[in-house]
Amino acid sequence: MNYPAYVEMVRDFSLGGETTSSSEFQGKFWVDSIVESLVIIDALIPSVHLNEITIEKLQKQEMPIMWLAITETWCIDSAHSLPIIYKMSEVNPNIAMKIILRDEPPQVIDNFLTRGSRSIPKIICLDAESLVVLGTWGPRPTALQVKMMLRARTVNKLFEEDNTTAEDKRRKIINILKNWYKEDQTQSIQAEVLESLLY
Repeated sequence: MNYPAYVEMVRDFSLGGETTSSSEFQGKFWVDSIVESLVIIDALIPSVHLNEITIEKLQKQEMPIMWLAITETWCIDSAHSLPIIYKMSEVNPNIAMKIILRDEPPQVIDNFLTRGSRSIPKIICLDAESLVVLGTWGPRPTALQVKMMLRARTVNKLFEEDNTTAEDKRRKIINILKNWYKEDQTQSIQAEVLESLLY
């Protein structure tokens, strides 16, 4: 599906109080994540500002490529990154963007694991004609990924000590993510997509 269709699907699931994905990702926290994702998407789409270097490099893409984004409706990282990547794809007609869900067959994500994990979003750059993989990006900007990995052990230990529920833990992690994306102002995503998803 294209990105606007995906956004409408997020909206429909938000209104219906349901999520995409397996039973593991059902329940109030995940439904709330869809609602929160939609707020982020609706704020970003009209306000994304691509810098001049990004636009110039995108305009130089001559070979037709496809950016295949693997995600789920509840993914907060997707809400922060896919609107930007979509706006980038609109700069050049040689760049098409499609969305597939991680947990729907065939599970394409299993060929693009991040350190053994089915982390999303994952964007795959494909030759539009042959569908040969040219590059990948995701699940989040490198600096944020490193920050989250470095903090993971400390955060996990802290939560074990104070008996914080899994939902409270996820909420704190989401707040860390949101604050980082707000401070970065889309610059890391723009730079990394140019480096990883153009050919």
